[in-house]
Amino acid sequence: MSEERTCECVMDLRKYRGVAFVLAFALGPVTWLYTYKYDKWKYWFAFGLGLFFTLVVTPIMLVMGGVAGIFLSLAYMGVVWLWAIIDVLIKPSEFYDNYYMKR
Repeated sequence: MSEERTCECVMDLRKYRGVAFVLAFALGPVTWLYTYKYDKWKYWFAFGLGLFFTLVVTPIMLVMGGVAGIFLSLAYMGVVWLWAIIDVLIKPSEFYDNYYMKR
């Protein structure tokens, strides 16, 4: 009499809001890599705009004799940082719990 054993291994297929918040608080827009499947446009928008400010706006403003470009870049970073934090806070917990169940 052979007895078959079944393994009831349950994989924890979800994301955690706490992890997303810590990422948003510590790294800003990098939090959108955690939920890249649904937030890739936010990540690439923030990345592209940041690159534009860093490579175009700041040097132009510095050549013109002011430090306004640096302040504009820092203001941009602050706004995007807050956007990332607020984005995590307003998403329902079901978004993270059912992350892999969505299509």
